[in-house]
Amino acid sequence: MLDAAEPAARQDLTIAHHIASEGRALVICINKWDQVTRQTATHQAFTRQIQSSLPQLRGVPLVACSAITGSGIDPLMTAVFTAYEQWGRHLPTAALNRWLEAAVAHHPPPLAKGRVVKLRYITQFATRPPRFTVFVNRPKAIPDSYLRYLVNELRTGFNLTGVPIRLLTRAGKNPYTKN
Repeated sequence: MLDAAEPAARQDLTIAHHIASEGRALVICINKWDQVTRQTATHQAFTRQIQSSLPQLRGVPLVACSAITGSGIDPLMTAVFTAYEQWGRHLPTAALNRWLEAAVAHHPPPLAKGRVVKLRYITQFATRPPRFTVFVNRPKAIPDSYLRYLVNELRTGFNLTGVPIRLLTRAGKNPYTKN
């Protein structure tokens, strides 16, 4: 819960970072909204500050409310229940693989030492938080920037707002490699 009268403090951002690193769902409430005169500009300022300070919380719901008047409580509770539902959601492997195919077609992974990196398939192996494994021929060759791209596309493609996503890469079994 943030105070609408002042920007988010370092302590607020640190708490939000700890929540995300623990894998918990997050909804940010901006309280004292009844005292704000320029509501649109204030909401945009909070959104920019959260996105620039905590990029791993991209798409986290920001809900304005007032504890005194009670306004905004219903949207806040709706956002909380939605985030909780998304946090425990299991996605079917077939849908994930269709999504992965489209994401790779839109933005293919970079070459690794002149060789093609092939993303074979994706599966979700756990919930709370959602954790996914992408099977790939060269897992160490995928840069962090491409993994962030996949996480952001996964978040928008399956509407996983307010939920931290864990994405792991793993090499598939290759019968021609020597152990």
